[in-house]
This record gives sequence, C-alpha cells and structure tokens, in this order.
Amino acid sequence: MSAIESYLNSKGWNFIFKNGEYCVNQCPFCNAGKGHFYIGQMNEMFYCQRCGEKGHILSLKKRLGDIPSILHASEYSKVKASPKTIELSLVEKYHKELLENPVALAYLTEQRGFSLETITKFRLGFNDGSITIPYFRDGLCLNIKSRSIKPSGDLKYFREEGCQSILFNLDNAKKYREAVIVTEGEFDAIAFTEMGFPNVLSVPTGAEAFSDEWIDDFECFHQIYLSYDMDEAGQRGMLKVAEKLGRYRCFNVLLPLKDGNDCLRAGFSNEEITKILGEAKPFVSNTVKGVEAFQDEILDLYHGKLTGKGIPTGWGDFDSLQGGLRMDELTVLTGETSSGKTTWAANLTYKLTKKGYPVLIASFEMKPLTILKKMVQMESGRPFLELYESDVKGAFQSISDKPLYFIDVYGELGMNELKDAIYYAKRKYGIEVVVLDHLHFFLQYNSDQERQAIDQALRDMKKWAMELAIHIILIVHPTKLTYDGQVVHLNDLKGSSGLKQIPDNVFSIWRSRENDSGEPRSGVVLHILKCRDDSGDEGKVPLTFDKKSQSYS
Repeated sequence: MSAIESYLNSKGWNFIFKNGEYCVNQCPFCNAGKGHFYIGQMNEMFYCQRCGEKGHILSLKKRLGDIPSILHASEYSKVKASPKTIELSLVEKYHKELLENPVALAYLTEQRGFSLETITKFRLGFNDGSITIPYFRDGLCLNIKSRSIKPSGDLKYFREEGCQSILFNLDNAKKYREAVIVTEGEFDAIAFTEMGFPNVLSVPTGAEAFSDEWIDDFECFHQIYLSYDMDEAGQRGMLKVAEKLGRYRCFNVLLPLKDGNDCLRAGFSNEEITKILGEAKPFVSNTVKGVEAFQDEILDLYHGKLTGKGIPTGWGDFDSLQGGLRMDELTVLTGETSSGKTTWAANLTYKLTKKGYPVLIASFEMKPLTILKKMVQMESGRPFLELYESDVKGAFQSISDKPLYFIDVYGELGMNELKDAIYYAKRKYGIEVVVLDHLHFFLQYNSDQERQAIDQALRDMKKWAMELAIHIILIVHPTKLTYDGQVVHLNDLKGSSGLKQIPDNVFSIWRSRENDSGEPRSGVVLHILKCRDDSGDEGKVPLTFDKKSQSYS
C-alpha cells in the first residue's frame, strides 16, 4: 500500500485509482462529490476541479491538521506580537512624489523599461533620492524597501526598521497557484509582470538568503520556476532554494541574459519568455552515475576535505572514538529502563544546538516542557526548584535562541505522519539531527508481524537520513532482561535482527544505581556496540552524570 493510500484510508475517504491518480469521492474543502478531487500518484499533487484548491499532499495534510505541529523552543513561552504595519497614506505619498519627479520616473520608464501602468500597479514611489518598493500581504503594507538612484558609493538598498521580511508580490502570485516564477530581486519580478507574467514573486534579501519562514507560502504552488541571476551567486542561491522547497516541483530558468529586467530591456516578448520557461530544467537527481562523477569527491578525500568525521559533540572521548555524528546515518540508542537514555539524548541535543546545529526532537513519552526543564537545569547548572524566576527566564532565553524544535505530539504517531513532519522540518528549519523517542510509538502491527514492522521502520528511517543528509537517533527499549544492572547488548534487542543489522551505529548507555552505602552513583558508561564507518570504532566512553544539573560530562 502506498503512502497516499494509507493516508486516504486513515481519513476514511472512499477512492478509486485510475490513470495514475487517486479519485476521492469528496473534496475536503468544498465537499464536491465524486469526480472532482484528485491526487496524483507520481507528483503527489492534489487538486479539486470545482473549488480550485491545489497543492502538494504535504500542504493538504498540514491544512487538515494531519502533520504534527513543529514548534521552536521559544514558542513554549513567548506570545507572538502582531507584525508592524505601514500606513497606506505613506505609500500613496511616496507614489505621488514619484509621479511628480521627472528624473525618478525616467529612471523607471527609460532605464528599467517599466510602463506607467505597471509602476502604478506596484505603487512604486520616491523618497529622499530612492525608489520605494512597498511590500503587501493580505492587503496590508508590511515593509518598504528603498533603492537609491544616487551616484554610486551611497547605500544601494535599505528597508524599514522593525518591519517583517516577507516575499514581494505574494498576494498577486497566490491568485495563480498552478505555477509561480521566483526572482532574486523586485525589479526582476516587476519586469516579468511587464512581459505578461503576473504569477511572479521575489525574495527580499538577494540570491543567497532564503528565510525558512517563507516556506509555508510556497505550499500552494504546483510548479516553482526559479529565475535567479545567471551569475555564480545567483545559481548557487537557486540550488539552496530548490533544496528547501523540494526538487520535485522546482525548475531552473536559464535566461539568455543576466536577469529578468535585462530581458525586458532587451525587448524579449511574452512568446519568447514563454518558450524559455517551457525549456526550464527540472532539478532531478541522477541516480545512475559513471565513475567520473565521483572524481571531485575522491580528490577531496585524498586532500583531507572528506575525513568521514561527523558533527563534534563536545564529549572528547566520544568524538575521538565514534568520530562525531555523521550525516546520512541512523543510530540506535538503548539501555535499561531508567538508565538515562532520554536524558543523554537531551544533553546531546543541548550541546549540538549551542554549536548552532538545528535539532528536531520527537519524544512521545516525555513532553517538550519536561525536556526543556532538564535543559534549563543544564544551562543554569542547578536544580530547577532551587532557581529564582530570573534564573529560569535567563536560562530559557538562552535555550530559545538556539535552533531547537519539537514535534508537539504526545502518544502514537504513524510512520507516514512522522516522515512528513521530518521532511517538512528539514525544508523549513534545515534540521541536521533528529531524536526519536522511541521506536514502538511509530509502529502499528499485529503480534506476529513485529519483525517485519521493525525492519521496515528501520529501513525507512535509514532512507530518510540518506535522502535528507541528516543523522537520526532512535531510542529503542530492550527486551525484558533476566538480569539487573548489566549492559544491554546487541542480542538483547529482541523483535528483529534488523535492530543489529540496519543501523549504522548502536549505543548502549549503562549506569550503576547505587554504591555500597546506598548512595546514587554518578558514573556512566556509553558503550559503542556498533560503528559501521571506518572513521569510528567500537568501545567504551566513560561519562559522569550530575543529577542537579541533569548533565553528562
């Protein structure tokens, strides 16, 4: 059963499969009956012939509340303020000044090639030697960007302070949902409109800066045509955007000149640009490669650029033995009940985010606030209840400034929903490490299907790690042990031999419960039971656990 079929079944929707599409008996948006709502098998795009709603299936799941909420650590305490708006009277004042300034108007009409109608449509203006470009969303002006036309040497671009950074021309582009053209500058977007393509928008920050906050704005588009500048910076930035928005729907527009505005000034017609867009190259990975495709990588390996070493954790013995956390890998973390598996993973997350590595936590036994409480202790170095309110606020502020995210769901979550959440988090937040606690919360199977379900789940997670270039840490509980206080070994991971074979690494955490006098012991040993990569090795990593600060050192 495909992931789409599983989802349709989970919603209780009746459907038939025909000509590569799933025809659903009812549209979830307008309730149109059979023959209107379709989902493509290959491109995973949905559309309704009656109400016109369309987008990727991830967008459908998100809109229907079926992708778990992914929240940044800061969202557990902060109340979002309303965005700053700019009075429309100021936009009109600047626009009037432009129309009354022959030099500024000539710059736009003669040098840039914009018609008076287009200038008026975008409410372009003039203020203090600069062209003003207002940014609208839902009819509100949320920012104004100014472009100086003074002699070179002066500041070229600047924006209003304290205003939200949003996409340019988004309100107009969303009317066309089937496809959108994305440029790296406002004048290029305006030029495409002048040439007859109103389904265009621009990023406000240039070629190599794309905010994760904008990803949701693209969920409604079926095809995304990236028309960045035909220089090195533009093409490099375009590749980053394609990774964030999904290669499956992005196309590289190869313009004959540097950018859209140059094409307008050169007199390219609507028909000529339409032909160029039709020849845009899809971002499809070539899975079959010859040996020559790996020449640069093998030379990098020879010169020491690719050492196999992963992200350093800051635990010296661990990094020396394991080689850090490598991308594309799946790690199983196990240990006895109450041995500290989740707390160790929380420590690891804390260390990684302090170094700037984005981490996603999906813990279905421990709520985000419980984990954040532990991290406040790690940050402050003292027990939670011994802290003053100012200490808690300061420690939490430090944590909330880090790239830490949670899947905010408590209880069971299916594999398809988990995959969607992780892929979404990768696109939107650029996560590099995922912590999943624990395996059996994602599995749905009968008792006689346990082995098959575990094997498939592990293969899926390994595939996600490789496709997204992330490291996944999966917490797995061992079978019921017949001994107490011993190290959990590979053979104790019952249910499937895949728990030993499929992961790249297997860690087992052990700690002694008490010493001879009945006092808790702080000594902990992390056993690396398996390490597939040559840059790491199996062995023991001694750690010390401080209960007051919930920290491993």
